[in-house]
Amino acid sequence: MSTRVGIALLCLSFCASARAADLSTAPADDLLKVYAQLRTLKGSDQGAVTANVDWQRDAATFTFVDGHLTFAEPVAGHVVAAYFEGQGKIQIKAPTPALQHQLARFGGSTTLQDEFKRAVFFFTDDSWEQLQKLLKVHPGANAQEATQAFEAAQKKYSTSFNGWWENQHKGNLEMRNLGARMLADMTDPSSKGFFLADFKGQHHGDLLYQISWNRDALLLPGFANDEEVLLLHYNRDEYYEWVAGFHRAEEYAHTAWPEHRALLAHCKQENIDAEVGKGNHLSATATMEFEVPGGTARVLPLELEGVLRISTLQDGQGKKVPFIQEPRERDSDTWVILPEPAASGKSYSVKIGYEEDSTHDSRIVFQKGEGLYYVTARESWFPSFGAFDDRTHYTLHFLSPKKFKFVGTGRLVKSSKDKEGLETDWDTDVPLSVVGFNYGDFVEKSQSNSGLTVTAYGGKEIPDELKGLTSAIDMAELQSGIGGSRNLDGELGIARGGFSTSANTAYAASVSLQALKLYQYYYGDLPFKAVAVTEQPIRGYGQSWPTLVFLPYDSLLDPATLHQLHLADSGEEREFYNVVAVHEMAHQWWGHLVGWKTYRDQWMSEGFAEFSAGLYLKRIAPQKFRPFWDLKRRWLLSKNTEGHRPVDVGPLYLNYQLNGHLENGNSTALIYYKGAYVLEMLRMLMEDPRQSEPDARFIKMMHEFAATSANRNASTADFQRVVEKHMGEPMGWFFDQWVYGTEVPELNFKYALKPGDGGKTILQLSLAQSGVSDHFQSRVPIYATVGGSARRMGFLRIVGSTTLQTEVPLPFHPDKVTLDEDHDFLEIEHQ
Repeated sequence: MSTRVGIALLCLSFCASARAADLSTAPADDLLKVYAQLRTLKGSDQGAVTANVDWQRDAATFTFVDGHLTFAEPVAGHVVAAYFEGQGKIQIKAPTPALQHQLARFGGSTTLQDEFKRAVFFFTDDSWEQLQKLLKVHPGANAQEATQAFEAAQKKYSTSFNGWWENQHKGNLEMRNLGARMLADMTDPSSKGFFLADFKGQHHGDLLYQISWNRDALLLPGFANDEEVLLLHYNRDEYYEWVAGFHRAEEYAHTAWPEHRALLAHCKQENIDAEVGKGNHLSATATMEFEVPGGTARVLPLELEGVLRISTLQDGQGKKVPFIQEPRERDSDTWVILPEPAASGKSYSVKIGYEEDSTHDSRIVFQKGEGLYYVTARESWFPSFGAFDDRTHYTLHFLSPKKFKFVGTGRLVKSSKDKEGLETDWDTDVPLSVVGFNYGDFVEKSQSNSGLTVTAYGGKEIPDELKGLTSAIDMAELQSGIGGSRNLDGELGIARGGFSTSANTAYAASVSLQALKLYQYYYGDLPFKAVAVTEQPIRGYGQSWPTLVFLPYDSLLDPATLHQLHLADSGEEREFYNVVAVHEMAHQWWGHLVGWKTYRDQWMSEGFAEFSAGLYLKRIAPQKFRPFWDLKRRWLLSKNTEGHRPVDVGPLYLNYQLNGHLENGNSTALIYYKGAYVLEMLRMLMEDPRQSEPDARFIKMMHEFAATSANRNASTADFQRVVEKHMGEPMGWFFDQWVYGTEVPELNFKYALKPGDGGKTILQLSLAQSGVSDHFQSRVPIYATVGGSARRMGFLRIVGSTTLQTEVPLPFHPDKVTLDEDHDFLEIEHQ
């Protein structure tokens, strides 16, 4: 009798202690103590025996067949973790056919099912309340065993699952600081919290299942993501795979693709005072004016590269503001602790002093040649509430080495030199999602026309990579000895005089200005009239920031040198050099003027920029237009190393979810190349060859989309509404097929030309469509070639897997009749 009473009293004591304390108004010092406890969770003696207990967490059902749960000691009255050991099952059901297909790619079935023996659960939602209803909690659990499980999981997250470069190179996923996220939820009455399950499935390996009910995801924080549910598979220190991501089940009652991205915090104004000093060392002070429209948050996450260490953080009155920032090689994401819960409509100000704490293998700016510098951390060298997510008006003040040219984002306000260095001030004039800079010993060439100016900056010296090749050739000649080769570069077919990138700086300015003018015609005016195109001493990729383009040094080499260095041997490589500059210029509209709302909408940045590159070729080098689309088609329709065609893997709308450990290029193929096809097919549908400007309707549509979405992040649904307005018809069929679908039609075209009455020619044609569902609709352009010139006659409309046969009288006799003459309709054609 006395034993039972004792157990009951212990249970009541534990349950009472687990009642959440109100931390929203607690002193900041107390919150930091709570945070320290959350970083080192301990097991308690409180637990429960489980027997066929089903625990539903949205799309997932955890079944504890047999075993026991042990709970963590409460932290400030909150139970935030549990450890299970025994025999468990997991079942995850995706809410729609498209998402079930994605789940089946990894799980082999539209419903993922697995078994597990151990699992760790972390939560700040109502999980503890649910478990109390499902189970009888009582003393007697193995606290030490649970403590070891919590410690192992938290150490894994802190040391491996973070943004440190070494972990990224190993293929580890990134997640937020778990303890800081817990503290943020516990201090914010408007947060519904999160749920995280970490377990090893007997069939599917290590899995993380997360629900973040109304806050940004704990896992993969670098993506603009409004999906509450996330499932990842990982092999620690090797790779991870995004198995599934979707919204809460009830959201699919009204639409197959919900979206409701909203920011927790928004920075209106940021003033950055920065210095690039000796040894390329970066230090800065940033003053941020912000508001918190998304809730009553007290602890706010801040984006800042972990190698940049905060030395001071003050509010607008100069008072110290507490913050969380773990060591740079751990979960170093920054969290700011406000003095009180945020109030809607109230403005806040913080002043953040930070500087680089770097080594030779991890820094912000790397020297890659004499007077050549590679600027990294371009999204996080400055504090923000999310690069490419939030939009802020920036002013930049930079002190940099006076012997080098310095280029920043925005409008140059003033520039001066003194004994300390070069001082420049920049103003973005409009809200932007990112800002950046480049500097070096550059040759500067400008081109202007119609009020637009492009200034290109090429290095006076060659990058280290090419300098290393030069040194290797010299050393090989020396080692050949007496009588050996003294013209090894000639024997190799390499002319080292072509290694200079500065010689092509004027050409880069000219090409970029051509693209800028063309895109202004098609998309409308930018809020600025000058763009800088700068060399980065890295090979193989370009990047575009507002008013500032970074081109790889190899794109500034002449064609002969590219050929000699075997950098342009394949069609894909030659295509890269054909379009990298004009693709990046298009991002001034698509990606910067108009951003993407979530990662699922990113195809409107990369796909639109790739389409723009094709548009440039159509206008400037039309002989390259058809080969441009041939390459895109080949990339999309060829099988990868796993035997899958990218177009079949999933809809481009799922973007990064479609990558896998052994097929990591699926998302690139889809958002770049299929995304480009989507916009080109719309342009083609709107084109009227009879008009003096065949693209007049398309141009009007793109002007409106750019103008109505300017300086904000747009969704695919936003774009569809503008398309429907200018097409004059519902376009759900088109977006369902090409954005949200995976089908690609196979077309078999045959025709014959026969004499008709009155000197006319009768075109007899047969078009068979296969490989698609009954409702799949194609509008395929048909062309007649007369005198060597192909003219579009119209479109053949065919629905489903069927055959269309018809006769068309023509007032002329064509030399030949073709479908899809430019190959800019995505299909497999037999003609």
